[in-house]
Amino acid sequence: MRVFIPIILPTVFLGWVLYVWLIKKDIKNHRGDVAGGSIFLLVWALIYVWMSFA
Repeated sequence: MRVFIPIILPTVFLGWVLYVWLIKKDIKNHRGDVAGGSIFLLVWALIYVWMSFA
């Protein structure tokens, strides 16, 4: 299960971003959420990669 988490979480976040952007068309109202989520995923991915190769 631990192997699937790095695939599932970014996919769900990207799906939410695409939904808000393309279907609801109110991405400007969620700018903070998108920026915060993107930064979180970037830091999380960097730590995950760092821990994988350490």
